[in-house]
Amino acid sequence: MAAVREYIYPSHLAGANVPFMRITANRYKYGGNGAAEGHVTLYHPPGVSFSDGAGYGTMDMGPIGSKLMEGINSGQSATDIAKQANSQINGEGANADLRSMMSLKIAKDSGLGNLVPGVENLSDMYGMSKGVATNPNTVVAFQNMTLRSFNFNFSLVAEDPSESNEIRRIQEFFRAEMYPESGTGSYILTYPSTFSIKFYTQSGQENPYYPRIYECNLTNLQTNFNDNATMHFEGGAPISVNISLTFQETKVLTKNDIGKEA
Repeated sequence: MAAVREYIYPSHLAGANVPFMRITANRYKYGGNGAAEGHVTLYHPPGVSFSDGAGYGTMDMGPIGSKLMEGINSGQSATDIAKQANSQINGEGANADLRSMMSLKIAKDSGLGNLVPGVENLSDMYGMSKGVATNPNTVVAFQNMTLRSFNFNFSLVAEDPSESNEIRRIQEFFRAEMYPESGTGSYILTYPSTFSIKFYTQSGQENPYYPRIYECNLTNLQTNFNDNATMHFEGGAPISVNISLTFQETKVLTKNDIGKEA
């Protein structure tokens, strides 16, 4: 088994008693972390941002939806709920306009609207003539949580050629680990590595003040060489390399995942 690779920038970060960040590339394994391929330890980046999002949509429960919901919540059987719905429309004391409009909707849905032009609008026409409309009883319904994404930007400036070589190895490491491997004959691609991301305090303990990040895919790597200069070390090594990393978690989280060891 190959040794786990270790990269660090800046070179004096080890033992410097400052906060830092560690990104670990793990061989892909469904449902969990695979074996570590390598670690990159970097200075703690500024402006770390977490964006948690939830998706909500609307649902029309219809004019008798509230009553039906009461039946569902009380544990009634499907048969009893259907009877209750029928009673709301056709039972004693039912609203005559509602009964007429629902009947006309049923006529439209029965296929008559395909045979007789205008039948598809009979319910609305009835409501217009009476000056009434069915209450859509629109409610908000939860749909899903969004996948979280994270972007980290690092400005890596070399103080000497050896540090420039370490910067080269770091950006090449990220580039290699985000790509899949091809199998025999290039018919099959092996999934790229996934990445675990953790923040540490100056004492080397995982920082409890930052939310945990679940296992991620590296979805984008942007590398800019000598962004503000044209100078190179002897041999062609650039003085500075700016790296922008975009990660996306490998699954949508639930409340059970928040606060757990990722």
